[in-house]
Amino acid sequence: MAGNSLNSTIFCWKCSIRPVIRQEESASTNRTKSLFSGDTIFSCGGIGRCDLGGDISDLIRSTELLTTLDVDTLYPGHFNTSFVDVSSQIELSSANARELAL
Repeated sequence: MAGNSLNSTIFCWKCSIRPVIRQEESASTNRTKSLFSGDTIFSCGGIGRCDLGGDISDLIRSTELLTTLDVDTLYPGHFNTSFVDVSSQIELSSANARELAL
């Protein structure tokens, strides 16, 4: 469609089983910022597992990086898609990862 553009930024890091993709779509009247988090973070503050080949230090660094993104929609690898207060959910996931390391 005329007037639409698609910009994507892909982040990959070791802790996640799947890569994390941030996709930004912009159109003349609609703009969506989505995070496809794979197994790194989940809605409501959930985090991925590190006991099956991951590393808690990598998970913490990954979740901290995700807190720097401006995201409207979270598509985790499991559970429900989230559209409400996504930044707070990402912050909670990062806090939960740091707590797990204690």
